[in-house]
Amino acid sequence: MKVIIKTIRNYSFLLIGLIIAYVIALTLVFTLPNSAVEPEFNDSMQVFEHEGEYPRVFYDNKASQLDNFTDKLMVGRTIKDESLSPFEAAMSMNNYPRYWHGYQVILRPLISGLNYSNIRYVNMFFILSLFCLTFLVLHKSFGIKASVPFIITMAMIYITILPMSLQYTSVFAITMIAIILMGYFNSQIKSFYLYYGYSFLIIGSITNFFDLLTAPIVTLGIPLVFAFLLENKRDKGKEFIDSLLFIIKNSFLWGLGYGATWAFKWIIATLFTENNVIQDALNQSVVRTVGTESQPVDRIRMFTENFNLMFPSVALKMFVVLVVVWLIVLIIKHKPFHEILNLSPLLLIATYPYIWQFFLSNHSQHHSWFVYRIQSVTVFAVLVFMMMCLNLKNKHIETN
Repeated sequence: MKVIIKTIRNYSFLLIGLIIAYVIALTLVFTLPNSAVEPEFNDSMQVFEHEGEYPRVFYDNKASQLDNFTDKLMVGRTIKDESLSPFEAAMSMNNYPRYWHGYQVILRPLISGLNYSNIRYVNMFFILSLFCLTFLVLHKSFGIKASVPFIITMAMIYITILPMSLQYTSVFAITMIAIILMGYFNSQIKSFYLYYGYSFLIIGSITNFFDLLTAPIVTLGIPLVFAFLLENKRDKGKEFIDSLLFIIKNSFLWGLGYGATWAFKWIIATLFTENNVIQDALNQSVVRTVGTESQPVDRIRMFTENFNLMFPSVALKMFVVLVVVWLIVLIIKHKPFHEILNLSPLLLIATYPYIWQFFLSNHSQHHSWFVYRIQSVTVFAVLVFMMMCLNLKNKHIETN
């Protein structure tokens, strides 16, 4: 009982510490005067006027659509209401207080010296650097069994266009940074496995701080696959039920971090702004799940649209070929059944995007052109499971 109380206390202190850090960071960044932001802000607005709200990088390909509408909203909120204190401006966020808008901690200082086009350019180096580092961490830890699925997954969600939309950046940056840090700390700290719960609580919280409900479940699913592999590698005798509980526990803690962080924002904003943010947030929650008369939910249509954006016909044909080859190799070189069974909880992670879409059906239906990317969790989890079932030796690392 004492251990449980101590654990709850530690998680509570960690969450409260994160909330305090978020408030301080946003307040500090809003001490920057508008005069420092306005020149590049005005140049940035011209980019949006020229490109339009939803340009497509590849002609008539909805999956490659940028979200300039939301990026304009994000850049627009770098200009604060100077009649408010920095704290009030940070909590109000120009009458959009439902979200934390944590991206402002980075965006507001950047836009004081760079316009939107230049920020995109810098973001390209940032995202591609994270991609390379993540690939190296996965390859060092598990060879091609994890690194190749990662490449395929990122290609399917058009990683090359992610830097062009700030809206898309946060979730995938957090995902890759989480993998890089977990890989580093796991190699440096022998008892790091004791801290997975804290890690996923932090990841969930940071996701809510930065993201505007794009594809948050990605920051749970893909790092959780990596953590699962690390834990199974550490404890080769782990039973199926233990592997399953590992996934359930860390998923819960991610959800706790995500949900509690959001709830704290509603409470703080309600107390310190003129808006009833709690009521507004609850109303929006209903809309995002069940829809409205003007925006009715059609779950079959929603699932179909999201699936087709992630898996166009050419991708499905390639996957069929991949499965056939995999089955042939599996027959020849497969791991013992009990090892495959212990890997099967990975397939539970693969269902997370569809659970998310079911409950946030209105949001997933009307924003399918970016929500579809949450299926990257499915692709990564399934491909890693397929690769890990094969009894292949790696020259550099033992992955059995």
